Amino acid sequence: MAEICKLLYEGGEAANSYLFAKEETGAALLIEGCASVLSVKKALKETGCELKAICLTHGHYDHILSLPELISAFSCPVYIAKEDAPCLQAGNPANVAWLFGRQFAGCEANYLPETGELSLDGISLKIHFVPGHTAGGVLYETDDFLFTGDTLLPGSCGRSDLPTGDETALRLSLKKIGALLRKKDPETILCTGHGPVVSAKTELARNMFLK
Repeated sequence: MAEICKLLYEGGEAANSYLFAKEETGAALLIEGCASVLSVKKALKETGCELKAICLTHGHYDHILSLPELISAFSCPVYIAKEDAPCLQAGNPANVAWLFGRQFAGCEANYLPETGELSLDGISLKIHFVPGHTAGGVLYETDDFLFTGDTLLPGSCGRSDLPTGDETALRLSLKKIGALLRKKDPETILCTGHGPVVSAKTELARNMFLK
């Protein structure tokens, strides 16, 4: 089944969000919780799909800042790795809202299954646990796309000096991602937390952190 991915970028403090959908099933997932309700509604209308869940790669403020509004508008579940779930608590410094001079209101979420796969209404995501940028960082894999959050960025990688970050764990996670990319189609699209989308082939050739 054909996979559709729409980049939703609000600018300002927000990271990249992505609407991932399969038209054949009529189902869509929102990767990250930082797009506006309006932009998500527009993307859903364009695809003719219904939002089934919001899947977070980690719990930093710039990836979750719209979550309360999105949950209210779409009444859909939110998924996050257990280790990063505390980031969704109001006032928890691990979500680094303080870094942006903001506060996060807090919200509820479900833990991602430890089996490494999430299936919802005809859409399946493979889950790769990649700690280092945060303790509960994850990467989502589909046939055509990899959603890397801030663990892997275009030509670079995420920082490890914020709460729950770990440089050693990050280096191991990047090696894991590099091995995964070498097994994927070279034209697989990497959807990162910041910056433009890029092919696996391009990133493997230029990103020293994947060597």
